[in-house]
Amino acid sequence: MEYYSCYFLEQMYLTFKGRIDDKYSSIALCCETTEGAPTIPYEETPEETLKNIVDKWKQIMEDSQQYGNTPPE
Repeated sequence: MEYYSCYFLEQMYLTFKGRIDDKYSSIALCCETTEGAPTIPYEETPEETLKNIVDKWKQIMEDSQQYGNTPPE
């Protein structure tokens, strides 16, 4: 699994991509526009979307702390 870590990610910097009513839109947990940036799709409710953002962010932070500068194979 790949992981990310930088100042913006650690501060929960979010990039909103597209419109909330477009099924292909998402929220990126990264300031980069790369294909591999972690993204969260919009859910039916704002609460579900926020929960998914926080859960994904926590997982990325845990992975970053666990693996440090050496990604797992």
